[in-house]
Amino acid sequence: EIDETEQILAGARDIIAERVSEDQRARQLVRNSYERYTLVKTQVVKGKEEEGTKYKNYFDFNQPLKRCSSHQILAILRAQKEEVLRMSISSDDEGITESLLRQFILANNEAAHEVEKAVIDSYNRLIKPSIETEVINKAKDRADDEAIRVFAENLKQLLIAPPLGQKRTLGIDPGYRTGCKVVCLDNQGNLLHNETIYPHPPQSKQKQATSTLRKLVEAYKI
Repeated sequence: EIDETEQILAGARDIIAERVSEDQRARQLVRNSYERYTLVKTQVVKGKEEEGTKYKNYFDFNQPLKRCSSHQILAILRAQKEEVLRMSISSDDEGITESLLRQFILANNEAAHEVEKAVIDSYNRLIKPSIETEVINKAKDRADDEAIRVFAENLKQLLIAPPLGQKRTLGIDPGYRTGCKVVCLDNQGNLLHNETIYPHPPQSKQKQATSTLRKLVEAYKI
């Protein structure tokens, strides 16, 4: 129901662009290129230089994504969210376009010229924004996983550190019927001695328990 030739061709190109965008082989081609060649670029927002001092290393940043560390990715995304930086990513647009055209251009005629326009439009308008979002989300997921791993390792070291530093300690696990478990540790946290005392009912061996503790403190220089 359209009379104008250009409108008809434009509608046909839109249909082709959608089909190209939904083609899994085409999307994987673009995805592979982005995984190999993505560049991350950042620039400070004008007037935010002082406010964003802590992000000054990224005021004019340009580096391949695969060489960006997890803390760099997370810092850039935080700065972008705080509207201190503008971030953009790019890949080998020319190489991607040529590969897509080879996939979809099957002849050299007037129809092929229309298909070429449709493929280029599909890449720029549909595929590229989608893959860029996908690439950034994957990079953030990897960075989050790495940050969590580092945090967990640091926390583990804190939890296993001797609570009083490099000192010999005596620890008691309170108990009534089953007694109090006593352990002596050296200044590295290694076990030196363990036994059980019974200062509470029903045994009520308070004097013996006191004597045992005194001897342990002296013997192991607690």
